[in-house]
Amino acid sequence: MATKKYLCPKCKKRYLAKNGHRNGKQSWLCRNGTSRVVCYSTLHPASPYARDQRGLPKNDKDIKPRKKFRRKLDTSQWMVFTAAQNATPTHPFFNALQIFCKDVDASLNVIPLRYKNPTSVWGASQRNSEHWLRDVAEAELDKIGVTEESYNKRIQNDWDAPTWNEYLDDQARKYLYEQRRKLNDN
Repeated sequence: MATKKYLCPKCKKRYLAKNGHRNGKQSWLCRNGTSRVVCYSTLHPASPYARDQRGLPKNDKDIKPRKKFRRKLDTSQWMVFTAAQNATPTHPFFNALQIFCKDVDASLNVIPLRYKNPTSVWGASQRNSEHWLRDVAEAELDKIGVTEESYNKRIQNDWDAPTWNEYLDDQARKYLYEQRRKLNDN
């Protein structure tokens, strides 16, 4: 039984040849004769039009344009990205990143990663709680002059005030919210 031949939707000159299997799907390839230069590669050879990397038809008028970001990125400003995982202490390198960003006037963006261990034994209240960046919050508060001692002096007569650790957790949540807001700002 002969395999079906598919004309290359890009060059319309040569036929596509089988090119092995990617993720359990037959892939097809168009090459310029015996050279190794690839004209077009696809998983959908019966498609009458070429597809882009997103799997959408190329040069189709019905395709919605990509979302344009509202915020214009200044190409002269550096952006530093790092990640932080919940319930873990920050690495000392984070301080170096902050100093670097201050020196070169760069924007430091922290991507929060939430790790939930399915095999650990947590109580119902702890299972979905977010314990974030307590030491980062402490460093941020230290920059503005709030330390544990100064906080405790300020609240010693206020019985309803949160403890230092609760205050740190609240500041860490605010910091995390700001980081998420910065990442979602288009």
